[in-house]
Amino acid sequence: MKSAVDFIASLQYKTMEEGGRKTPAKSGYRPTVVFPFSEMQTSGEQTFINRAFVMPGDSVDAEIRILAVDHFSGCLYEGLTFDFKEGDRLIGTGVIKQVINDKLRNKDGLHIPVHEEPKNDITIDKQDVKLFRIRKTAGMSVSQLYDQLSLGGRIVIYGYCISIIVLTFRLVSLPYFIRFDQKPSKYRLKYNLLSLLMGWWGLPWGPIYTLEMININSDKQGGATDVTEDVLLKLREKYTSDKVTEISDKDITIEYLKGWGTSNKNPRTAIDGYR
Repeated sequence: MKSAVDFIASLQYKTMEEGGRKTPAKSGYRPTVVFPFSEMQTSGEQTFINRAFVMPGDSVDAEIRILAVDHFSGCLYEGLTFDFKEGDRLIGTGVIKQVINDKLRNKDGLHIPVHEEPKNDITIDKQDVKLFRIRKTAGMSVSQLYDQLSLGGRIVIYGYCISIIVLTFRLVSLPYFIRFDQKPSKYRLKYNLLSLLMGWWGLPWGPIYTLEMININSDKQGGATDVTEDVLLKLREKYTSDKVTEISDKDITIEYLKGWGTSNKNPRTAIDGYR
């Protein structure tokens, strides 16, 4: 089971004059984290200790939860410094005070391990890759999307079902970007109506799957299924630093290998991966 907190760190935010944020950071802020021993960047959710907000130039202790834990396995130790960014902009620096997730702990002492990427001799055909548009991101750059997600925005998907004669299929929508000041239930009605119109009549599973999809999109679930962490990983795999600032005329896209699963937050628990 994934630890709720990976490590505790002391954070120092840069001032506006130093190029830092112009507005306060809210607890739950999710900037990019860069460790000195790896070129791979990850997302690090900061839950401030005894603070709700941090002003530019302030220091604070925070609980940090990162993505791609397996990539950094055995790499972290008390005293390790790291940077955190919004896009290419350095927002501040941190020092690890305590490693909570034992999987991340470097038990060999103060030795900075160099993570070697596993060799992969598998040739991936372009036909094996499927593009997914992140709805409501047209006119944004990936860097701007990172900024919005760090403020509390989310990427969500909705469940729905469709019946064809005697067969009923459980499906998920394209991912949607939801701003921090929007509710994820904003587009829920569209997919609930789709299930009610196109899915309920298929017997015997139509009524069952329709109720299941409506429940997945219910207020108890926040109105949608959050896949922000999974999409962040895919964005950082696809978009290099020279591409993150390019404005996209159409929706920003991510890539999945066909047949590969997404995160375990996919609402279709019986079928891994998007279709």
